[in-house]
Amino acid sequence: STLQQPSDPLVCFEKTGNQRFDQRVWKIVGILLKDIGVGLKKEILKNEKISQNYFKITLDISEDSDLPVPGQFYNIKCSDTNDPLIRRPFSLHRWFKDGKSIHMEILYRVVGKGTGWLSRRKKGEWLDMIGPLGNGFIFEEDVTDVVLVARGIGIAPLYSVAEGYF
Repeated sequence: STLQQPSDPLVCFEKTGNQRFDQRVWKIVGILLKDIGVGLKKEILKNEKISQNYFKITLDISEDSDLPVPGQFYNIKCSDTNDPLIRRPFSLHRWFKDGKSIHMEILYRVVGKGTGWLSRRKKGEWLDMIGPLGNGFIFEEDVTDVVLVARGIGIAPLYSVAEGYF
């Protein structure tokens, strides 16, 4: 029969009949899932409209073992159901410390059903997300002059780059 971990319906495997082995496999799967951030639930601290169709959402990432670096992104489930089914990628805008807490901001534009759903989330609600993903930008220490160019929502990940250089 198929063994399915209740906390993550995306992961399943066939039972071997050896309970000790199956428990070890689940322990390894749990470590791997934690490493790639599957099933992370992040609390919304703020979701503010910045201008027409542009929003900035602030999340608490104090519990994360790895902080995101500029250029990394998160895949966020933008629905309470399976419509839309596919998670949406959102770049890290910036992260900052607020007392003992660590907060992350994501800047996004409402363009469809998924981002429309995200724009209606309120303080205290939770997001299901995977990340941080990607390698991020490469910073060379001896570079002193930097030009950042972006258009529209493409400016989102460059904010944290600018904070790192200036």
